[in-house]
Amino acid sequence: MVVLVIILNVVVENPVYAHLASKRFEMPALVVILSLIFWSWTLGVVGLVFAVPFTLLILIILQSSEETRWINTLVGVDTIFEEIAEGQTGESAGPKEQKH
Repeated sequence: MVVLVIILNVVVENPVYAHLASKRFEMPALVVILSLIFWSWTLGVVGLVFAVPFTLLILIILQSSEETRWINTLVGVDTIFEEIAEGQTGESAGPKEQKH
């Protein structure tokens, strides 16, 4: 029975969670999976619960410095921060569709 739970967790839960979290937070799925693995290894269950928020916090800190901004570009999350910056300055690349 334990083996079945482990197999379901590895095959279904982790990829599904990574896919949903990557869509919600606009992060690449690989970044979500790696953050889940890293934070659960370092902090256990607490790390699993807070993996995405911790990772987003680190990415925001990296984005705030010109010297470390290249890391976000390398990871592929620099577009998240460009959209936030455009929203704060009121500039936009083009018309955005409204959600109904």
